Amino acid sequence: MLANIYRPCSLESNWIRECNRFFPSSELRCKVWTREAWDADTDIRTVWIIRDTKLNDKSGVVRCVRSAQVLSLFADEGHLAFRSMDSARSTVFRIISTFADFVVSISGTPFPLGPKEDGWQTLRSIAGDPRSQLHKWKDPQLTLVTRLFIDPGHWDVLAYRKLVTPFYLCRNVDSTWKRRYIIPQTHKRPTPSILLPNDDAYEAELTKVFDSTKKFRRDGLIDLSDFVTRSDELKLMAWCRLYKKVKGLDQAEQERVLSRELKSTPYTGRMKVLLKELKRCHRTGERFIICADRVFLVTLAVAVSLSLLR
Repeated sequence: MLANIYRPCSLESNWIRECNRFFPSSELRCKVWTREAWDADTDIRTVWIIRDTKLNDKSGVVRCVRSAQVLSLFADEGHLAFRSMDSARSTVFRIISTFADFVVSISGTPFPLGPKEDGWQTLRSIAGDPRSQLHKWKDPQLTLVTRLFIDPGHWDVLAYRKLVTPFYLCRNVDSTWKRRYIIPQTHKRPTPSILLPNDDAYEAELTKVFDSTKKFRRDGLIDLSDFVTRSDELKLMAWCRLYKKVKGLDQAEQERVLSRELKSTPYTGRMKVLLKELKRCHRTGERFIICADRVFLVTLAVAVSLSLLR
């Protein structure tokens, strides 16, 4: 049996809906994985959506995959599972990946704690453990990954960058599709503005509280999942004091709170820098793009009305 297997963290229905939008069923079919559906469908065009809760020994996923040739294996938001090498999700995924011809981790945050902390887990999940017989490392890569992470661990971020680059797929100004540039070469490239955060006593106090509150696991080690979550919250709090107030609210309510209270809330150092730059753009008529990796920051940007820029 030939199979394409996707392992999403989001709801299966989202993937199926999107798949139906872009591909006719005669070319590609998308189904939620169950043992019964797997046994009944052996079509090469079927893409199986495996919810992360199914990545365990009891579901039978591994047993089924052993009898198949897995053409490709995709992990959506892979860093969520791969940060821990002991979780059932990452363990089962690594077993399945040894049978896959092509493995992809889809993630906008591949190294939440940085390459040194999370790089080893990510590489093991994609190419396998070099100490096992079932890995996909070529000899030059094998030597480098062993030196960086195993024996005896000579960490060098530049060496790691060389090691991980072949695993990255990205689009840049030179990327082409059917011999045509994806980004037209006649377009003028915008010049980015790099604004350094205005560190102040407020951010210093946030960091102090963050450092003093650590959650530990039963084995005495720091709970990395909690650490990453609090790190993310620290960044959002550094932008706006209202984050704690809107945390957990639905999108519409967040927008109402920010629109109503942002102007009367003391600005953080980062907000002051942002507002200063926006005032400059408004005054000169310069166009700008604000990009953010969190919905709260996008909502915050929308709430910055012209009244705040005067």
